[in-house]
Amino acid sequence: VEHRQPKLAPVTPYSQYIEWLEAQDVEAAASYWKDYLLGYDQETSIPTGKVGVKADGAQFEHILCDLGKDLTGRMEMVAKQHHVTPNTLLQTAWGLLLQKYNGSDDAVFGGVVSGRPADISGIENMVGLFINTIPIRIRSGAEDTFADMIRTNQQQALTSQDYETYPLYEIQALSEQKQDLINHIIVFENYPVEEQV
Repeated sequence: VEHRQPKLAPVTPYSQYIEWLEAQDVEAAASYWKDYLLGYDQETSIPTGKVGVKADGAQFEHILCDLGKDLTGRMEMVAKQHHVTPNTLLQTAWGLLLQKYNGSDDAVFGGVVSGRPADISGIENMVGLFINTIPIRIRSGAEDTFADMIRTNQQQALTSQDYETYPLYEIQALSEQKQDLINHIIVFENYPVEEQV
C-alpha cells in the first residue's frame, strides 16, 4: 500500500539447530534417561472411555474448566514462594493425582518441551520444529511435603533440560514399558493467550 520494499529482520537458519543437535552427546543422554527411569516398573494410566458411556459403573464426561484469575494468582504465588515454575507445580499436582488413582508412589507421564536451546543465538526467532515429549516422573515418599516435592521436581526439570532433545522413541526403548511408558501427555503453554486473541 505504501510502495515500500518489505524488510525482514535477519533470522538464524534452522540448519544451525540441526548442527547443534548433531553435536549433542547421545550416549550421555541415553545414560541420563536410563538412570531417570531406573526402578520404574509399572504403567501409569488414567481412566478412559467414551463420553456418555458407562464403563464398569463409571460415567465419563468431557469437562473444560477455567481456573480463574484468583486461583491462578494463588498458584503463581505458591510457585514463586518455592522458587519453582507454575508448570512444575501443576506437573507435581498431576503426578500426585495419578499416584492416588494408580495406587502407587511413582508416576510417569509425558511432558511437552519447547526444545529451543539457549545455546543458539537467535533461537527464539528461528522458524522450525523443536518440540519434543519427554517422560515426567513424579515420586513421593511418606515424609515428603508438597513443598519438598515441587522443589525436587523443579531441580529434576532443570537437569532434564540438557537432555530434552533426545528422541522419545529412544527413551521408550530404554524402559521396561517401551511404547507403553507414556499413557498421556501434558502441555503447559505460558504465553499471553488473551493478548493474542
